[in-house]
Amino acid sequence: MKFNIKKIITITTVYLIFVVFFKGYVAFSPTIPFYPNNNEEIKKVKEYIKNRTQDDIHFFYLTNKSIASAFLPYVNETKKELNKIILSARIQLIIYGNKYIINRARPEQVDPSIKPIDTSTAQSPAFPAGHAYQAHLLYKLLSKKYPEKEDLFKKLAYRCDICRVQAGLHYPSDGEYSRQLVDLFHS
Repeated sequence: MKFNIKKIITITTVYLIFVVFFKGYVAFSPTIPFYPNNNEEIKKVKEYIKNRTQDDIHFFYLTNKSIASAFLPYVNETKKELNKIILSARIQLIIYGNKYIINRARPEQVDPSIKPIDTSTAQSPAFPAGHAYQAHLLYKLLSKKYPEKEDLFKKLAYRCDICRVQAGLHYPSDGEYSRQLVDLFHS
């Protein structure tokens, strides 16, 4: 198979311009709806929001800029080292490539009655959940180095995922798909 490098560069450039200027879900762009029904999942999101605690909100803010903060007390690695793993170009390509190809609206865009916790980190389509992907990846990688802490890391990864649902930023299936992607790309 022969690739036309000029076409690839042109398409990539147009795509990157599109992503920069149209942050978040793009209503006029097609979506690939292989995720669960938004309206059905909205009910679950509202339940999570209704049941969130002050501790959940605190954990959200702890992990909002970087989920590495949740893992730091339990490992020898620095935040910079953990961020280098979860913010690598390959990881970002997997996360954002899926987000913009699938193009799922966030809960508040489907149901305006949902008022998410204010953040600047939710400026892309919802599916898959980037924080959940990063947390599940760290859980997998750190469990190899610290096998005695595997259960703890798994719980932390799930909490990093679910706090974004409790914040009204994601549907539960966004994190489920993220975990599947990590298992697919990092087995």
